Amino acid sequence: MEEQVKKSKAGKILGIISFVIAVISLLISVIPILGTFGVFVGVPALILAVVALIIAIKGKGKKGLIITALILSFIANSVSGLQLYYEMNSPSEIENINNILDDGLNNVDTKSLEDELNDAMNQSMDSLGGDVNKMQKGLDSISGK
Repeated sequence: MEEQVKKSKAGKILGIISFVIAVISLLISVIPILGTFGVFVGVPALILAVVALIIAIKGKGKKGLIITALILSFIANSVSGLQLYYEMNSPSEIENINNILDDGLNNVDTKSLEDELNDAMNQSMDSLGGDVNKMQKGLDSISGK
């Protein structure tokens, strides 16, 4: 007759709690901008999962759900950490873009732009003056002058 080895329930409740918190942390961490706050939920889930795993190993309990909670909380903390990293570095990127735009605007030759604008405006005015003269001649011919 075979003896069946019964697994104890050591760490089961703590494993379930850490799993639920890890899932909540993962859901929070994928929300843009708010995902950085997933760390505040993910770290306790990670700690609970490690404690539950230690209890389950010592008490020869089931470890499947606990390992899942450990992995989920690690992923949630990683995603939250990445969001935090990018949020912390985004102001420097914005400053870099601003500096590039400032350099580009400072290097523009405004004198040549003004000259081109004046030339275009003079051509437009000359063309408009010619059109006005043609219209005046047309009106004069209609009125018989």
